[in-house]
Amino acid sequence: MISCHLKSCELYGNSLVPNPCDTCHIKTIECRYVTSYVAQAVKQAICLSGSSGLFARATDEGICSKCKVREAGELTPEEEISIISHDLRNYCSSRACRYELVGEMEKSKAVWEKLAYYYSKLLRIYSDDISLCIKQGEICVRLRKYEKAREYYSKAIEYYSKGWGDEPGKTDPQQKSKAIIISDLYVSLASTYNLEKEFDKAIHGYSRALEFNPQSSNAYITRARAYESKRAYDKAINDYSKAIEINPQYKTPYIYRAEMYKRKRDYNNAIKDYSQLVIISPDDSSKYSSRGSMYVKIKEYVKAIADYSAAIKAVKHNSMKAPYYLNRARLYITLHRHDDAIEDCFMAIEAAPDFAECYRIRSFAYRKIGRRDEALLDWDKYQAIKKKQLLDESELLNKMKDSLKERI
Repeated sequence: MISCHLKSCELYGNSLVPNPCDTCHIKTIECRYVTSYVAQAVKQAICLSGSSGLFARATDEGICSKCKVREAGELTPEEEISIISHDLRNYCSSRACRYELVGEMEKSKAVWEKLAYYYSKLLRIYSDDISLCIKQGEICVRLRKYEKAREYYSKAIEYYSKGWGDEPGKTDPQQKSKAIIISDLYVSLASTYNLEKEFDKAIHGYSRALEFNPQSSNAYITRARAYESKRAYDKAINDYSKAIEINPQYKTPYIYRAEMYKRKRDYNNAIKDYSQLVIISPDDSSKYSSRGSMYVKIKEYVKAIADYSAAIKAVKHNSMKAPYYLNRARLYITLHRHDDAIEDCFMAIEAAPDFAECYRIRSFAYRKIGRRDEALLDWDKYQAIKKKQLLDESELLNKMKDSLKERI
């Protein structure tokens, strides 16, 4: 039986499956992800009448006399594009993302480069297929080839903008869907400039996107982020506000606008945004905590305590409650409620026994009420945990240095 040349392929693994041809019933070996380009390199025969039409097949004899068989080099463009299937492209992109999640960036890059190779092949066959052009632009962004990505996005924009006129915002109803596509393409193009920290060019691109689709909340948000990078906070707040007007239930612009208000020390407006987020997501503990921290800034300690209490109640996993207990304990100390602070520290330590700061705060509370022995014990515990953490960090740093030396 013919052995597949991809049996040790790092990208696809061992994907060989014995499978009889549906037409002639000759037993074959099927590699589910082999394409005609790979097959052409090894001059294998391609059986085009199998059950799927997307798989490369080779028989025991090397030729299937009852089926339509051509050498790989003789495939038509239509057959080429069917073999490089949509399933293959999805497989590559999902695999690349999985590698990214576990920090294996070199493997992820190799998969994206493989995917770029297949799309470049498709674009040679169908050079006018704009969907392929857009996808290749997205892959180039993944590979940090931003200038090349802009070429693909610009080609797509040029295609969709033909016969558009000088006023992109004034479109008839039939053109609205095309306007949205052009707007999204400008956002993608502008984002490549943003990634290269060319914020003025990015802002110009986002503005063009809004000319085509003034209702694009994404364009307002991304332009606001570019304004943030230029420290133009008022302009950023204005864009976030417009995004909120378009979609009042969308959380992202509230989060970013609250952050802008914090930077401007406008804590009351930040509280308003966090209050709206609490309404939208009443089970999100982080929003209560964020609003609580703003109440602390304006010395509304009772309201801050109420928010940290709500955050504790909203958290499902006990181990995640420790920071909220600790923050509430700090406020109890500020209000001279030391017994309540000690109780919260106990709860925090129960949730996270190695949370060093809890012992320090409890030591302080003990000292304030004259319980010096307990205060000293907690202080020693705090110092021991901090020392262990420093040793662990030092050991990790040394391992990273050794790893880098081995690579060099």
